[in-house]
Amino acid sequence: MLERGFTRTLVAFVMLALPAVTWAAGSGESSGPGSLVVPLGMMLLGATVLAILLSYVKQSSLLAFIGVGAIGGFYAKSIGAGDELISKELMSAFIDIGIILLLFMAGMEVDIKGMIKRWQLVLINGAGQISLLLIVSMGLGVAYIGIGADTFGDGWFATLIYFGLCLTLSSTILVIGTLKKTGQMETLHGQIALGLMVLQDVVAVVALAILLSLDPSREGGGSLGLEVAMIFLKMAILIVILYFFTKYVLNAMFKYLARSSELLFIGALGYGMGVGGLCEVVSFSSGIGAFFAGATLAALPYRHEIEDKVEPLKAFGVILFFIALGFDLPFLDGA
Repeated sequence: MLERGFTRTLVAFVMLALPAVTWAAGSGESSGPGSLVVPLGMMLLGATVLAILLSYVKQSSLLAFIGVGAIGGFYAKSIGAGDELISKELMSAFIDIGIILLLFMAGMEVDIKGMIKRWQLVLINGAGQISLLLIVSMGLGVAYIGIGADTFGDGWFATLIYFGLCLTLSSTILVIGTLKKTGQMETLHGQIALGLMVLQDVVAVVALAILLSLDPSREGGGSLGLEVAMIFLKMAILIVILYFFTKYVLNAMFKYLARSSELLFIGALGYGMGVGGLCEVVSFSSGIGAFFAGATLAALPYRHEIEDKVEPLKAFGVILFFIALGFDLPFLDGA
Protein backbone atom coordinates (compact mmCIF):
# COMPACT_ATOMS: atom_id res chain seq x y z
CA MET A 1 0.00 0.00 0.00
CA LEU A 2 2.79 2.37 0.92
CA GLU A 3 4.60 1.66 -2.31
CA ARG A 4 1.43 2.19 -4.34
CA GLY A 5 0.75 5.50 -2.58
CA PHE A 6 4.31 6.67 -3.22
CA THR A 7 4.00 5.73 -6.88
CA ARG A 8 0.78 7.71 -7.28
CA THR A 9 2.33 10.73 -5.56
CA LEU A 10 5.39 10.54 -7.77
CA VAL A 11 3.32 10.32 -10.96
CA ALA A 12 1.19 13.28 -9.85
CA PHE A 13 4.32 15.28 -9.11
CA VAL A 14 5.94 14.65 -12.49
CA MET A 15 2.69 15.40 -14.32
CA LEU A 16 2.55 18.79 -12.61
CA ALA A 17 6.27 19.45 -12.92
CA LEU A 18 6.64 18.63 -16.63
CA PRO A 19 4.80 21.72 -17.98
CA ALA A 20 6.69 23.92 -15.54
CA VAL A 21 10.16 22.73 -16.47
CA THR A 22 9.51 22.78 -20.22
CA TRP A 23 8.18 26.36 -19.92
CA ALA A 24 11.20 27.38 -17.86
CA ALA A 25 13.53 25.82 -20.43
CA GLY A 26 12.32 28.39 -22.90
CA SER A 27 12.21 31.38 -20.59
CA GLY A 28 15.83 32.11 -19.81
CA GLU A 29 15.75 35.83 -20.54
CA SER A 30 17.22 36.75 -17.17
CA SER A 31 20.26 34.62 -17.77
CA GLY A 32 21.37 36.64 -20.79
CA PRO A 33 21.87 35.74 -24.44
CA GLY A 34 23.62 32.44 -25.06
CA SER A 35 23.52 31.43 -21.40
CA LEU A 36 23.74 27.71 -20.75
CA VAL A 37 22.72 27.24 -17.12
CA VAL A 38 18.99 28.08 -17.06
CA PRO A 39 17.73 26.46 -20.32
CA LEU A 40 20.02 23.44 -20.02
CA GLY A 41 19.25 22.98 -16.32
CA MET A 42 15.52 23.12 -16.95
CA MET A 43 15.73 20.75 -19.91
CA LEU A 44 17.73 18.27 -17.83
CA LEU A 45 15.11 18.51 -15.10
CA GLY A 46 12.38 18.06 -17.69
CA ALA A 47 14.22 15.03 -19.09
CA THR A 48 14.32 13.54 -15.59
CA VAL A 49 10.60 14.04 -15.16
CA LEU A 50 9.76 12.59 -18.58
CA ALA A 51 12.16 9.66 -18.10
CA ILE A 52 10.30 8.72 -14.89
CA LEU A 53 7.02 8.72 -16.77
CA LEU A 54 8.46 6.64 -19.63
CA SER A 55 9.91 4.14 -17.18
CA TYR A 56 6.36 3.13 -16.22
CA VAL A 57 5.67 2.07 -19.81
CA LYS A 58 9.14 0.48 -20.12
CA GLN A 59 10.43 2.93 -22.72
CA SER A 60 14.01 4.11 -23.16
CA SER A 61 15.07 7.30 -21.42
CA LEU A 62 16.58 8.44 -24.74
CA LEU A 63 13.04 9.31 -25.82
CA ALA A 64 12.83 11.66 -22.85
CA PHE A 65 16.04 13.45 -23.83
CA ILE A 66 14.94 13.87 -27.45
CA GLY A 67 11.41 14.87 -26.42
CA VAL A 68 12.46 17.58 -23.98
CA GLY A 69 15.01 18.89 -26.47
CA ALA A 70 12.29 19.02 -29.13
CA ILE A 71 9.96 20.94 -26.79
CA GLY A 72 12.70 23.45 -25.97
CA GLY A 73 13.65 23.78 -29.63
CA PHE A 74 10.04 24.26 -30.72
CA TYR A 75 9.52 26.97 -28.11
CA ALA A 76 12.75 28.75 -29.09
CA LYS A 77 11.83 28.73 -32.78
CA SER A 78 8.24 29.78 -32.12
CA ILE A 79 9.37 32.93 -30.27
CA GLY A 80 12.27 33.55 -32.66
CA ALA A 81 14.92 33.15 -29.93
CA GLY A 82 17.28 31.00 -31.98
CA ASP A 83 20.81 30.88 -30.58
CA GLU A 84 19.88 33.33 -27.84
CA LEU A 85 18.12 30.62 -25.87
CA ILE A 86 21.12 28.33 -25.61
CA SER A 87 24.58 28.58 -27.13
CA LYS A 88 25.08 25.94 -29.80
CA GLU A 89 28.85 26.24 -29.40
CA LEU A 90 28.67 25.25 -25.74
CA MET A 91 26.20 22.46 -26.42
CA SER A 92 28.35 21.18 -29.27
CA ALA A 93 31.40 21.12 -27.00
CA PHE A 94 29.60 18.97 -24.43
CA ILE A 95 28.38 16.65 -27.18
CA ASP A 96 31.91 16.21 -28.56
CA ILE A 97 33.22 15.43 -25.08
CA GLY A 98 30.49 12.85 -24.54
CA ILE A 99 31.23 11.11 -27.85
CA ILE A 100 34.98 11.09 -27.19
CA LEU A 101 34.45 9.60 -23.72
CA LEU A 102 32.04 7.00 -25.14
CA LEU A 103 34.53 5.86 -27.78
CA PHE A 104 37.37 5.99 -25.22
CA MET A 105 35.46 3.61 -22.95
CA ALA A 106 34.41 1.46 -25.91
CA GLY A 107 38.09 1.07 -26.70
CA MET A 108 38.67 -0.25 -23.18
CA GLU A 109 36.16 -3.02 -23.91
CA VAL A 110 38.18 -4.30 -26.87
CA ASP A 111 39.95 -7.63 -26.71
CA ILE A 112 42.94 -6.63 -28.84
CA LYS A 113 44.31 -10.16 -29.30
CA GLY A 114 40.88 -11.50 -30.21
CA MET A 115 40.26 -8.56 -32.57
CA ILE A 116 43.54 -9.24 -34.39
CA LYS A 117 42.50 -12.87 -34.84
CA ARG A 118 39.10 -11.81 -36.20
CA TRP A 119 40.23 -8.88 -38.35
CA GLN A 120 39.34 -10.67 -41.59
CA LEU A 121 35.84 -11.44 -40.32
CA VAL A 122 35.29 -7.82 -39.27
CA LEU A 123 36.73 -6.41 -42.50
CA ILE A 124 34.79 -8.71 -44.85
CA ASN A 125 31.47 -8.30 -43.05
CA GLY A 126 31.96 -4.57 -42.56
CA ALA A 127 32.97 -3.90 -46.15
CA GLY A 128 30.10 -6.02 -47.45
CA GLN A 129 27.52 -4.36 -45.20
CA ILE A 130 28.67 -0.83 -45.98
CA SER A 131 29.01 -1.40 -49.73
CA LEU A 132 25.67 -3.18 -50.14
CA LEU A 133 23.65 -0.71 -48.04
CA LEU A 134 25.36 2.28 -49.67
CA ILE A 135 24.42 1.07 -53.16
CA VAL A 136 20.82 0.33 -52.10
CA SER A 137 20.51 3.69 -50.30
CA MET A 138 21.89 5.63 -53.24
CA GLY A 139 19.40 3.81 -55.49
CA LEU A 140 16.57 4.86 -53.17
CA GLY A 141 17.86 8.42 -53.31
CA VAL A 142 17.61 8.46 -57.09
CA ALA A 143 14.34 6.54 -57.36
CA TYR A 144 12.28 8.08 -54.55
CA ILE A 145 13.97 11.38 -53.58
CA GLY A 146 14.83 12.36 -57.14
CA ILE A 147 18.48 13.22 -56.48
CA GLY A 148 20.06 14.11 -59.81
CA ALA A 149 21.75 16.83 -61.84
CA ASP A 150 18.40 18.40 -62.74
CA THR A 151 17.30 18.85 -59.12
CA PHE A 152 20.59 19.36 -57.25
CA GLY A 153 22.88 20.89 -59.87
CA ASP A 154 26.62 20.25 -60.05
CA GLY A 155 26.80 18.86 -56.50
CA TRP A 156 24.21 16.14 -57.05
CA PHE A 157 26.66 13.24 -56.79
CA ALA A 158 28.09 14.47 -53.47
CA THR A 159 24.50 14.88 -52.24
CA LEU A 160 23.70 11.32 -53.33
CA ILE A 161 26.75 9.91 -51.50
CA TYR A 162 25.87 11.88 -48.38
CA PHE A 163 22.27 10.62 -48.49
CA GLY A 164 23.47 7.03 -48.90
CA LEU A 165 25.93 7.30 -46.01
CA CYS A 166 23.23 8.69 -43.71
CA LEU A 167 21.15 5.55 -44.28
CA THR A 168 24.14 3.19 -44.21
CA LEU A 169 26.22 4.12 -41.16
CA SER A 170 24.97 3.15 -37.72
CA SER A 171 24.90 5.23 -34.55
CA THR A 172 27.96 4.30 -32.49
CA ILE A 173 26.34 5.77 -29.38
CA LEU A 174 23.22 3.59 -29.67
CA VAL A 175 25.05 0.38 -30.61
CA ILE A 176 27.67 0.59 -27.88
CA GLY A 177 25.09 1.73 -25.33
CA THR A 178 22.86 -1.25 -26.16
CA LEU A 179 25.76 -3.71 -25.98
CA LYS A 180 26.81 -2.39 -22.58
CA LYS A 181 23.25 -2.29 -21.21
CA THR A 182 22.56 -5.88 -22.25
CA GLY A 183 25.96 -7.15 -21.11
CA GLN A 184 26.96 -8.33 -24.58
CA MET A 185 30.04 -6.15 -25.07
CA GLU A 186 32.52 -8.94 -24.28
CA THR A 187 30.73 -11.65 -26.28
CA LEU A 188 31.93 -12.72 -29.72
CA HIS A 189 29.13 -10.94 -31.59
CA GLY A 190 29.58 -7.90 -29.33
CA GLN A 191 33.27 -7.65 -30.21
CA ILE A 192 32.46 -8.06 -33.91
CA ALA A 193 29.81 -5.33 -33.69
CA LEU A 194 32.31 -3.09 -31.92
CA GLY A 195 34.84 -3.71 -34.68
CA LEU A 196 32.19 -2.85 -37.28
CA MET A 197 31.49 0.44 -35.49
CA VAL A 198 35.18 1.37 -35.61
CA LEU A 199 35.32 0.45 -39.30
CA GLN A 200 32.26 2.61 -39.97
CA ASP A 201 33.88 5.53 -38.12
CA VAL A 202 36.95 5.20 -40.35
CA VAL A 203 34.71 5.08 -43.42
CA ALA A 204 32.91 8.22 -42.22
CA VAL A 205 36.21 10.10 -41.87
CA VAL A 206 37.34 9.02 -45.35
CA ALA A 207 33.90 9.85 -46.79
CA LEU A 208 34.10 13.39 -45.44
CA ALA A 209 37.36 13.88 -47.33
CA ILE A 210 35.76 12.50 -50.49
CA LEU A 211 32.69 14.73 -50.15
CA LEU A 212 34.91 17.76 -49.58
CA SER A 213 36.85 17.02 -52.76
CA LEU A 214 33.58 16.71 -54.72
CA ASP A 215 32.37 20.14 -53.56
CA PRO A 216 32.18 22.24 -56.76
CA SER A 217 32.59 25.47 -54.79
CA ARG A 218 35.86 24.35 -53.20
CA GLU A 219 39.01 26.08 -54.39
CA GLY A 220 42.54 24.76 -54.04
CA GLY A 221 43.56 21.91 -51.78
CA GLY A 222 45.12 18.57 -52.56
CA SER A 223 43.78 15.73 -54.64
CA LEU A 224 41.29 13.17 -53.36
CA GLY A 225 43.86 10.37 -53.42
CA LEU A 226 46.32 12.41 -51.38
CA GLU A 227 43.71 13.33 -48.77
CA VAL A 228 42.56 9.71 -48.33
CA ALA A 229 46.17 8.52 -48.16
CA MET A 230 46.91 11.12 -45.47
CA ILE A 231 43.99 9.85 -43.36
CA PHE A 232 45.32 6.29 -43.38
CA LEU A 233 48.88 7.50 -42.86
CA LYS A 234 47.83 9.49 -39.77
CA MET A 235 45.95 6.48 -38.42
CA ALA A 236 48.96 4.22 -38.95
CA ILE A 237 51.28 6.72 -37.25
CA LEU A 238 48.85 7.00 -34.32
CA ILE A 239 48.75 3.21 -33.87
CA VAL A 240 52.55 2.95 -33.94
CA ILE A 241 53.01 5.81 -31.46
CA LEU A 242 50.41 4.38 -29.06
CA TYR A 243 51.97 0.91 -29.34
CA PHE A 244 55.41 2.08 -28.22
CA PHE A 245 53.94 4.47 -25.65
CA THR A 246 51.94 1.61 -24.13
CA LYS A 247 54.91 -0.73 -24.16
CA TYR A 248 57.43 1.58 -22.51
CA VAL A 249 55.44 4.27 -20.61
CA LEU A 250 51.75 3.59 -20.05
CA ASN A 251 51.92 0.51 -17.85
CA ALA A 252 54.43 2.04 -15.44
CA MET A 253 52.56 5.35 -15.39
CA PHE A 254 49.20 3.81 -14.48
CA LYS A 255 50.83 1.54 -11.94
CA TYR A 256 51.81 4.71 -10.10
CA LEU A 257 48.47 6.47 -10.73
CA ALA A 258 46.54 3.49 -9.35
CA ARG A 259 47.74 4.38 -5.84
CA SER A 260 45.06 7.08 -5.70
CA SER A 261 41.55 7.02 -7.16
CA GLU A 262 41.82 10.74 -7.95
CA LEU A 263 45.11 10.28 -9.80
CA LEU A 264 43.68 7.30 -11.68
CA PHE A 265 40.65 9.34 -12.75
CA ILE A 266 42.55 12.41 -13.91
CA GLY A 267 45.22 10.24 -15.55
CA ALA A 268 42.69 8.23 -17.57
CA LEU A 269 40.64 11.29 -18.46
CA GLY A 270 43.73 13.28 -19.43
CA TYR A 271 45.12 10.43 -21.50
CA GLY A 272 41.91 9.79 -23.46
CA MET A 273 41.02 13.44 -24.00
CA GLY A 274 44.67 14.32 -24.66
CA VAL A 275 45.04 11.76 -27.45
CA GLY A 276 41.71 12.90 -28.91
CA GLY A 277 42.83 16.54 -28.73
CA LEU A 278 46.16 15.83 -30.42
CA CYS A 279 44.32 14.00 -33.21
CA GLU A 280 42.10 17.06 -33.64
CA VAL A 281 45.19 19.26 -33.94
CA VAL A 282 46.51 17.19 -36.88
CA SER A 283 43.05 17.14 -38.54
CA PHE A 284 42.26 13.54 -37.65
CA SER A 285 39.12 12.16 -35.98
CA SER A 286 39.30 12.80 -32.23
CA GLY A 287 36.80 10.00 -31.65
CA ILE A 288 38.92 7.38 -33.42
CA GLY A 289 41.99 8.65 -31.57
CA ALA A 290 40.20 8.30 -28.24
CA PHE A 291 39.06 4.79 -29.20
CA PHE A 292 42.63 3.68 -29.86
CA ALA A 293 43.72 5.34 -26.61
CA GLY A 294 41.10 3.32 -24.74
CA ALA A 295 42.19 0.15 -26.54
CA THR A 296 45.73 0.60 -25.20
CA LEU A 297 44.30 0.63 -21.67
CA ALA A 298 42.28 -2.56 -22.24
CA ALA A 299 45.19 -4.82 -21.29
CA LEU A 300 45.97 -2.94 -18.07
CA PRO A 301 44.69 -4.35 -14.74
CA TYR A 302 42.95 -1.04 -13.92
CA ARG A 303 40.37 -1.07 -16.70
CA HIS A 304 37.29 -1.60 -14.52
CA GLU A 305 38.35 1.10 -12.04
CA ILE A 306 38.79 3.58 -14.90
CA GLU A 307 35.38 2.68 -16.33
CA ASP A 308 33.70 3.28 -12.96
CA LYS A 309 35.29 6.74 -12.73
CA VAL A 310 34.58 7.94 -16.29
CA GLU A 311 31.14 6.36 -16.86
CA PRO A 312 29.08 9.23 -15.34
CA LEU A 313 30.82 11.81 -17.53
CA LYS A 314 30.18 9.72 -20.62
CA ALA A 315 26.52 9.30 -19.69
CA PHE A 316 26.17 13.07 -19.23
CA GLY A 317 27.60 13.67 -22.69
CA VAL A 318 25.16 11.17 -24.22
CA ILE A 319 22.25 12.95 -22.49
CA LEU A 320 23.37 16.29 -23.93
CA PHE A 321 23.80 14.73 -27.37
CA PHE A 322 20.18 13.59 -27.58
CA ILE A 323 18.80 16.78 -26.05
CA ALA A 324 20.66 18.75 -28.72
CA LEU A 325 19.37 16.32 -31.36
CA GLY A 326 15.78 17.04 -30.32
CA PHE A 327 16.49 20.76 -30.02
CA ASP A 328 17.63 20.99 -33.66
CA LEU A 329 14.94 18.86 -35.32
CA PRO A 330 14.29 20.73 -38.61
CA PHE A 331 10.57 19.94 -38.87
CA LEU A 332 9.82 21.67 -35.54
CA ASP A 333 10.11 25.16 -36.98
CA GLY A 334 7.50 27.11 -35.10
CA ALA A 335 8.10 30.40 -36.92
